[in-house]
Amino acid sequence: MKGQNLRHWLLGLALFSFPFVSLAQNGQERKYSEMKGFVNKPGFLEASPERLKSLKLPLGFTIEKWADGFEKPRMLAVGPQGQVYVSDPKKGEVLLLQDSNKDGKSDARQVVMKQDKAHGLAVHEGQLYVVTVREVYRAPIQANGSLGTAQKIISDLPDGGQHPNRTLYFGPDGKMYITVGSTCNACDEPNEEAATILQFNADGSGRTIWARGLRNTIGMDWHPQTRQLWGMDHGIDWFGDDESKEELNLLEEGRHYGWPYIYEKGTRSPKDTPEEGWQAYEKR
Repeated sequence: MKGQNLRHWLLGLALFSFPFVSLAQNGQERKYSEMKGFVNKPGFLEASPERLKSLKLPLGFTIEKWADGFEKPRMLAVGPQGQVYVSDPKKGEVLLLQDSNKDGKSDARQVVMKQDKAHGLAVHEGQLYVVTVREVYRAPIQANGSLGTAQKIISDLPDGGQHPNRTLYFGPDGKMYITVGSTCNACDEPNEEAATILQFNADGSGRTIWARGLRNTIGMDWHPQTRQLWGMDHGIDWFGDDESKEELNLLEEGRHYGWPYIYEKGTRSPKDTPEEGWQAYEKR
């Protein structure tokens, strides 16, 4: 039985080799690196009613399919009338989904914004904010859920590199927070705003680095009672199957969370001096 399971697992392994191409920034020359390794790619499973019923949920929670038929939906934001906005960075679209007959399922959708690599979404004071790799837009939400004319309020976020997907949030203080992932796996970044959380006023002014040393904190939120900010950060790749683990961090202003030198609870990176600039971390 063990041998059969091992064979099935080995059949699921795929050898991959792909180049990383860094974007030129601050006048630097482009650099290329290549990684090779094995990855186990599980098969695709449809979100059928039977599979949904098998999911284990906390007491008092239920789950069911609300909408489908997307290509690669990524982030969600709920509007003032309960409408749902969905980003699809592959298509460069923001979709509006609505449940017009109130039966608990989405029955109407439309594209309300097209921006290349649109990803993070947030609703704040009647406007929908959308962040791409380097830009932030905001547009007034109309009574029917559609959007008015979009205004570009930020145009110079750091280049994307390995982590181009930005997320955007508004805190209890009314400030806007944008996560900026690292351009690489583990390196010394030439741009001090890479691998950070940036803070802005709602109009895009007042820019400051709020926290550092975060490889890619895609998801974060404030505790409703304590107002503490918690976020999940991606661990460094290529340390093996069990290293390094992802981090759940209590995020505080002015702190450095270790990347690329320290990970998890004070574990030092086996390579004390990461590659400079845009080079990916593969030579260990």
